[in-house]
Amino acid sequence: MAAVTSVTAATLISNLWSEQIEFAANDVRGVVDFVTDTGDRYFGPGGGSIFFPNVGAIAATAYGAGTTTLTFTANTEGTTTVTPTVIYTAVELYEDVLNTTISDAVAIYKKPLAEGLFQNIEEGILGQHATTVTTVGTSSAGYNFLEADFLSGLAQLHANGKDKVVPGKIYGIYHPLQLDNMLSIQNIVSAAVRGETNAPAKTGVIGLSNGVNIFFTSNVQLLTANMCNLLIVPKWLILARKNRPKVEMERTSLATQVIASTQVGYTVQWSNCGVRHITQSI
Repeated sequence: MAAVTSVTAATLISNLWSEQIEFAANDVRGVVDFVTDTGDRYFGPGGGSIFFPNVGAIAATAYGAGTTTLTFTANTEGTTTVTPTVIYTAVELYEDVLNTTISDAVAIYKKPLAEGLFQNIEEGILGQHATTVTTVGTSSAGYNFLEADFLSGLAQLHANGKDKVVPGKIYGIYHPLQLDNMLSIQNIVSAAVRGETNAPAKTGVIGLSNGVNIFFTSNVQLLTANMCNLLIVPKWLILARKNRPKVEMERTSLATQVIASTQVGYTVQWSNCGVRHITQSI
């Protein structure tokens, strides 16, 4: 059996555009940029879980004149535990395929294998929608994006998340099928309201609205009756990685096995830093 070879993250997705290779459409990703990503801080060995401390607020107590006794608050620390899991994608390429594809089949498959890994991470993060403290909107048939729900959710996010909620660093993650409903709201697209020359009514791109960066992706979780859109700030969730995504290849018999893998975990740190905005299901 041939030795296993490995490809680093730097070459994980090869530059195949010059080969004119056509790949299936993938869901828009980017949610990992809206949460607390630990990057490569915890790479390598160190146990099966990663522990993050969190400490609650401590209120001040008025000091009484002539009093020598102080009132001590019990310690408030807690722990957020992230348990990383290995995820993988794999394909077995047989000799007839390897001999007849117009380009290197192994190189071609690196991109869809990597896409599968990154897609899984995004879906896992958005699957945490039920942990949010507040829900606005409803799953009733025909109930779509409403400005009142959006503003109510934003107000609740500010009230719940307090100093962790900073305008301009808030992210609204919505299903693309709500784009038309959002673009029909004048306060969101009007140049007169926004004070912009190139407002969304002209560009078709909403961008920043009411301090919220609007992002559309089909990775928004769908339940039987609703779309679970989200308003979040980065402190909402911790994404911890234990290694860089990699592709490994092994020759066995008349086939080449190509496997992409990585080890990641995600856990909500502060549930008050997210609001779920429910709209009707597809």
